Parts: sequence; structure tokens; C-alpha cells
Amino acid sequence: MKTNQIPRKLGHSVKVNGFIYKQVIRSSHYAIYAQLYNHECEPRRYEVIKIQIKGGKRFKDKYIPLYEAYPQTSLWGSQAWTVGSIEVALAKYNYLVEKEASTLFPNLPKEPTV
Repeated sequence: MKTNQIPRKLGHSVKVNGFIYKQVIRSSHYAIYAQLYNHECEPRRYEVIKIQIKGGKRFKDKYIPLYEAYPQTSLWGSQAWTVGSIEVALAKYNYLVEKEASTLFPNLPKEPTV
């Protein structure tokens, strides 16, 4: 694996199984995508995902660079969730981002002190 390699970013618009997913918000490890069908204006549902990092290895004598990816189907429920409203999606996203921050920075105060 090459060192200090930056993964290719997951797109702002992703097409999977006839649906178009448009990125609503993202952090370094999590994102919300709105699910649209055939360029609809209103999302059908929202997906909250933990962004996966893949690649960074050799396959059949060819190097595959690092890239960000949508979680695979088997990770639904543990690293990806489908919800019906933007409010529920934002609540899940905020929970995951805050949980990650408190794990990385356990001594960081939650509220700024005056």
C-alpha cells in the first residue's frame, strides 16, 4: 500500500439500482444521501452511511488506489440505515458524529464554557 495516499471521494451524486442518491451532508466518516427515482424532485427516503474506505492493494498485478465507497448490503443496520424523513436522518447522523467525536476526544467538553 502506498503511504499518505488520500482516498478518492465518494461522489455528491451516486446511481445505484435505478435510484439516484444525492449527498445532503457529510463529515469525514459519515454522510446522508437523499434517495431519488428518475430525477424526482422530492426524496423517497434518506440513507445515513458510514463511509467505507476500499482499495489500497494489488489485484492481479495492478494497484487499486484507495477510494471511498457506499457500505455493502451486509452492513445495513450496523454501518448504514434507511429512514423516511430528513429529521430522522439528521438525528441519526448527529448521534453518530457526536459519538465518534466523544470517542476520539473523550475530554472535550460538550458545551462551551463561558
